[in-house]
Amino acid sequence: MENKKNGGGRSKRKILKHIVLICAFLIVSAFVVDAVMLAVGMRTGSLERWSRDQYAGQIVELRLDGFVLQGKQQDGKRVIKVDEQTIVRMGRNTIKMDELVLGRYAIVFGSQSTDGGEVEARMVRVFDGDEPKMFPPF
Repeated sequence: MENKKNGGGRSKRKILKHIVLICAFLIVSAFVVDAVMLAVGMRTGSLERWSRDQYAGQIVELRLDGFVLQGKQQDGKRVIKVDEQTIVRMGRNTIKMDELVLGRYAIVFGSQSTDGGEVEARMVRVFDGDEPKMFPPF
């Protein structure tokens, strides 16, 4: 009878060991996936929204060096300056400045100039269609 009790204890330890190994594997896998997602995000520029200011609104005027963005209510109009380093995207596609259309909605990632005037855009995301649904601020 003692052998049966000891044998049962060994199998419980074996099961526990498997459970611990599976949990460790899942935790390591989660860290690896997070690291890969971070690397891809940094490489593609999709993490840009966390590193700079955001300006959202409708394109109401096109200029040679950018465009004017009309924000909601109190935001007013902002002059957006675009240069050759600025990435302009519609969906997954990169587009050129001459492909911008009045009335489209856009989100601009960049920084406001020191004099408080123009916004120097680093990335512009243009939406095809209606106004995009925005998350409320924190």
